[in-house]
Amino acid sequence: MLPVLILGSLVLAGTVFERHYHRNLTTSPGAGWERTEESFKDPSTGQMLDVWYNPNNGQRRYVIRQ
Repeated sequence: MLPVLILGSLVLAGTVFERHYHRNLTTSPGAGWERTEESFKDPSTGQMLDVWYNPNNGQRRYVIRQ
């Protein structure tokens, strides 16, 4: 029973992470964020994404290029 619960928890956590990871923004993240010179084409959607960086906490965000 325990292995089934562990496996189910891992699948659920992976699904939640994937949904959060693939959620790209359509506008800049706001104050405190700096646009980097990085950009790339998302292989799953074909859209160009610009990379934004927050030096206060090290987070990176991906914004769909308009």
